[in-house]
Amino acid sequence: MSDTELRRRIRTKLLIGELPSRPPFTTRGAPATKMRCAACDLKIETVWEMKVESADGRARSYHLPCYDVVVAEREVLRRAEATGPGFRRVAR
Repeated sequence: MSDTELRRRIRTKLLIGELPSRPPFTTRGAPATKMRCAACDLKIETVWEMKVESADGRARSYHLPCYDVVVAEREVLRRAEATGPGFRRVAR
């Protein structure tokens, strides 16, 4: 998956509420459990993954690079919403 496709997928998931728009309560690196990445939906087959306890109460697993993109895209959307109309997130 290209970087552009990954960013588009993550941005969509943030906008529709599939990924939380607020920063998580906790994050930690952990040995990979072969779960699917909450961002890209691919199986995590690396040695490490990010375990995230989200503000919505759900635990999610991410590839480390995918989680970095989630954090960056969350900030992009936060800034866009703060500057005016044009972005509207679905409430969940």
